[in-house]
Amino acid sequence: MKVMEAICGVLEQNPGGLTAEQIAERGNFSGRTVVSRGLKELIEKGKAISVRQGRNIFYFLRSGGVIIDTSLDLWLTHEDEIWADLTQNRELLENVSENALGVLQFSFTEMLNNAIDHSKSKNGHILVEVREGKLMFVVRDYGVGVFRTILRAKGLDDEVDAIQTLMKGKTTTMPSAHSGEGIFWVSKLAKKFVLGSYEYELVVDNVVKDYAIRALDNEIEGTEVRFEIDAQTDISLEEFFGNYIGEREYAELEMTVVQLGLYREGAMWISRSQAKRVLRGLEKYQRVIFDFAGIEMVGQAFCDEVFRVFEIAHPEIKMEAVNMNSSVELMVTRAMRDQLGR
Repeated sequence: MKVMEAICGVLEQNPGGLTAEQIAERGNFSGRTVVSRGLKELIEKGKAISVRQGRNIFYFLRSGGVIIDTSLDLWLTHEDEIWADLTQNRELLENVSENALGVLQFSFTEMLNNAIDHSKSKNGHILVEVREGKLMFVVRDYGVGVFRTILRAKGLDDEVDAIQTLMKGKTTTMPSAHSGEGIFWVSKLAKKFVLGSYEYELVVDNVVKDYAIRALDNEIEGTEVRFEIDAQTDISLEEFFGNYIGEREYAELEMTVVQLGLYREGAMWISRSQAKRVLRGLEKYQRVIFDFAGIEMVGQAFCDEVFRVFEIAHPEIKMEAVNMNSSVELMVTRAMRDQLGR
């Protein structure tokens, strides 16, 4: 118990997180093994959490409704690894419904991926918390700024024009790597969504079904995303995409079989990082069949990376998908249609 209390004391003084080695040094412990055992107990009791950054694992205390609140090196970060660390102890999210957890995974990893791929910022910060029945997250970078990036890439008049263009969907400054729908879909999933960058912020309130563009008194260096949903929401990703797409009609020789259901039981294929890892080595085949047997749901980013980005890069490869339920088929079909420009 004394070891655990001592570790807590060190982490309280370093809320940004420390590695086990740094904790051992700053707490004058007898060795790293003692610290590792103490950290394991703290994590099991839900009092601490670990986050992988590159090759290192950082530890920090969980306080109040905060699940994670830490700085990141975005150049060494993969969103799916952060997500895996976030959810390694399910009791940290005991007051969050499975539907809310699915929405969080999609939205949080998509926004973190945007910061990694687009911001050109080395430093970032993330916050996830459950408070007063609300599940919230913040993703922050200190880079070029989302609105300014769109403005320059698209040759628009000002940042307000960039925000309005963004809200139409399918807006990206890297068309070969992203469909540009990430922010659009996440803003629709949220109960409240705020996207701030330098002089302006976009506020989307889906309770009253409206959005506003506000000039900021204090500039936000880089880009900051704030997202909020009900922690016990009963709306699933499957229902959301099925209903929304239906209403808007938004969907305008050697062989290998990729059996996604065998990778990990109960896996949710959501992020681009997951897709990139699945795609490794497939460029040597002439035909690739993705078997979705046992997969209940997939994300837009995952399908876009597999069935649009990869196909554009490798038009000589025939890509197929089999054993899909209606939800999976919907997302895969949309990605394929986008690849064909339909």
